[in-house]
Amino acid sequence: MKENLLDWFVGHVLSAFEEAYRSEAWDGPVAMALLDWLAITMAGLSESRCDTVDKITPVVFDARLLPGGICVSKAILYGMASHCLELDDGYRAGGVHVGAPVISALVASDVNADWPTIRQAVLCGYEATGTIARLMQPGHKRRGFHATGTCGCIGGAVAVAIAAGQSVNEIKRTVSAAASMASGLLEMQEDGSQMKALTVGNAALNGIVAAAVGGGNLRFPADALGGPRGLFSCMDASGSAPTDAEGFCLANVYRKLYPSCRHGHSAIDAAFAIQKSRGFDPNDIKDIEIATYKDAILGHNLVDISTDSQAKMSTPYCVASVFVRGSFGLDSFDEAALRDPMVHGLMQKTHVVEAKELSELAPQKRGARVTVTLGDGTRLAKEILDPKGEPENPLSAEELVDKCAPLLMRSGLSDKATQKCIEKLLVSCQCSLQELRSYLTLEERNKR
Repeated sequence: MKENLLDWFVGHVLSAFEEAYRSEAWDGPVAMALLDWLAITMAGLSESRCDTVDKITPVVFDARLLPGGICVSKAILYGMASHCLELDDGYRAGGVHVGAPVISALVASDVNADWPTIRQAVLCGYEATGTIARLMQPGHKRRGFHATGTCGCIGGAVAVAIAAGQSVNEIKRTVSAAASMASGLLEMQEDGSQMKALTVGNAALNGIVAAAVGGGNLRFPADALGGPRGLFSCMDASGSAPTDAEGFCLANVYRKLYPSCRHGHSAIDAAFAIQKSRGFDPNDIKDIEIATYKDAILGHNLVDISTDSQAKMSTPYCVASVFVRGSFGLDSFDEAALRDPMVHGLMQKTHVVEAKELSELAPQKRGARVTVTLGDGTRLAKEILDPKGEPENPLSAEELVDKCAPLLMRSGLSDKATQKCIEKLLVSCQCSLQELRSYLTLEERNKR
């Protein structure tokens, strides 16, 4: 461990700032991250849980605006909306979703920034989130913490601090404040709870508040991260720091095609491959075995589900849905799909087991092997180590557009406005924070 982890951490993050400042090569990756986040968030804002929070927050707080222009409702809403559909990006080495807390904090803040500054803020926010998560995982998750809430709070705070032009000392104050405010429990995804996404909204809000504190003059401890009672002592430090050879976090994120927990995506891809290799009636399936790595089992082997929140976390549901419906998307979680007796029957024939050889490959490879046994004894198997969207099997810009365009139009944008939005981000790379905010305002969307 470094002698002073706060000093080391801020220095590491600022190396990402220097890289982004020097090179426009990061324009493409940043633009893809922003488009992915924007499309998911706009679609997520229509979810009932987001509407509930939008009505509650003005009542809970005396005013929608905190000193400094922080909009409580927007910070929580953007964080929730960007995560509740389970389509947001992530960093497997840290077991953490990144764009949802980082970009939500940046866009919900009162900072105004041009494209070069946005590029720097996003790259540094991603790097901060990924680095903290790498240092704490897998012990952090095994102790019950939701890294997207804890580590994402720090990443969001760093993104806002960079966009605000904070000094090195101010960024250290920001990180110290965020470390104290970081929170998130994985218990929030149990029992059909809809509060998992609220953890991300809280991370975005606390990240903004921490950055506001960072810009002040409060004294802060020498090492809020590595001190005897600092973040790592309390929340685990079982992981390791990223190496220069691995590159920055943003270059190593995955992007999702399926609206469910990433731990199940290798199994979903395997199910599609099996289905494509040989046509068969799902009624002929006698047994399904999903062999995967250890951390993909606890909380994800549910075979009795009643809500969309449970279904998104359940690998058996996702695989059964593929075999029964032949497709997998947002409509796989509507009321009719959730009640489908054939899907539920197939889930009862599905069991998830640990494959030690796959556990040994994780988190570098988060694979799964699906084996289907038919009534006549025929066994069909497929193993996937890199599901679609991983850095080793990435989405192309065209595939990202195919994902995002329907989400943008689902939120109310016209076809013309959708194409203009995509062009502004992916082609021109000149979108400002104010323009991003305008897409999230219903009145502005209706004008487009």
